[in-house]
Amino acid sequence: PAATLVLTRFLERYADSARAGEASTMLGYLLLEAGDLAGARARFLAAEHDVSPDVAASARAGLAEVEQRSPAPKAVR
Repeated sequence: PAATLVLTRFLERYADSARAGEASTMLGYLLLEAGDLAGARARFLAAEHDVSPDVAASARAGLAEVEQRSPAPKAVR
């Protein structure tokens, strides 16, 4: 989708922006909905310590959603 591309480009160009955490979290939710759990996890991890408490909380909620949707690890015998 166009939003995914725009957010990815924003983060590539403006990684040090004050809004990078917000963009990363938004991208994480788009990737989550697309089924890209690894990509979503990476974006949420990048934002989980954002200076904005709301952004950080949203990123942590996204990480919890990724974990909930991730397949359970198989037992090693």
